[in-house]
Amino acid sequence: MNATIVDESTWEGIHTVIVHLSFPHPKAIVASQTSIDDTHDMEPQELQEPQESLDSHPEKPVVNGSATNGNVRKPLYTPDDQPYASRFEVASHPRADEVCAELDAFFATYWPWPNEKARQKFLATDTNRWGCWSLPLVKDDRIVDSVKVNTLLFLLDDIAENMSLEEGKVFYQRLILLALGKAVPNREDAYEWITYDTFASMRAVDEEQTNAIVQDAILCITAQVDPARKQCVGMGQLLRQRYKEGGVRFVASVIRYGMDLRISDASMEKIKQMEVIYSSFGMIVNDIYSYHKELRAYKEGGMEGGELLNAVEMQAHETGTSYPAAKRVLWVVCRELELLYLDKAQALTREMDVEGLEGKGEKNGDMRSYLKALEYVMSGNEKWSEYTERYHETD
Repeated sequence: MNATIVDESTWEGIHTVIVHLSFPHPKAIVASQTSIDDTHDMEPQELQEPQESLDSHPEKPVVNGSATNGNVRKPLYTPDDQPYASRFEVASHPRADEVCAELDAFFATYWPWPNEKARQKFLATDTNRWGCWSLPLVKDDRIVDSVKVNTLLFLLDDIAENMSLEEGKVFYQRLILLALGKAVPNREDAYEWITYDTFASMRAVDEEQTNAIVQDAILCITAQVDPARKQCVGMGQLLRQRYKEGGVRFVASVIRYGMDLRISDASMEKIKQMEVIYSSFGMIVNDIYSYHKELRAYKEGGMEGGELLNAVEMQAHETGTSYPAAKRVLWVVCRELELLYLDKAQALTREMDVEGLEGKGEKNGDMRSYLKALEYVMSGNEKWSEYTERYHETD
């Protein structure tokens, strides 16, 4: 299957959503007394809202103010750190508990944890649950490897995060050869044999789909160790970079493997805009929840590849608002992206219905299943991110 290229018009549509929702009122910039660059040495919870107090707002609409529209009374805006409810459905795989128990035991036993604290921290993050919530439609006989390969990428990403860009390249080059089955693993090196065995197991089930997963993993890994990632200026560039490095296409390939979906290149070309929306949504949700963790790592002096490349940071910097305010704006962006996704999915479905009646379209329903699966991976990622100790540490 050929890789799809996302054109500029698709990115422009996503970026327009963010610009319209996040462009600051001039007073917002004036009210911000501290620049973002001056706050990296502060804990996120120490950051304050703009100086205007909520108590200073009038309790009733002003006749000529923004709180009214003719004779229609509008509620005054009150900041609320709880995001609006999602329109997406949340589902869990029927074998979730069984799969999580099996894979928690596997990684706790065989992954080379530096100490017992790190092992227990992994178990507390419930990382394998991410796959069970994000991949609820995967076939029963493919769910273990589908979840396992995602958890593997999580863990490898954590290892590479503490490496320089050059060290990361060397580390991943070896693992890529193993994933492709072009090298024999060192059985004394858990990184090597777990990577090799995981992809070998998947290749034995479906070689074509597994090779597609590896190719998309290579794109993700290459972007993570690309020096260009440090040169992102503005939300548009950030979205493009995170589309490449955030594992979006990797997870999409795992979905197609796990559900045994056969979608033509022509149909994938039609659906690429949906993957862009899914990418932007997932990236923003992850950045909202992971911001405190990333800021702490930044303050502690990350390695060369560990730049603070985060949508919350970008939003706050571009609009002159506080980090909490930036998160609230980004939550609205996420809900708007949901609406955009559902609208475009409905339009694609109508188009497929017409093509089916005319005998021109694919008749196996795989494209429809894929659209629903992408929705579930978005809702599952948000559900897991709400509580995982990966983002909400208790110690």
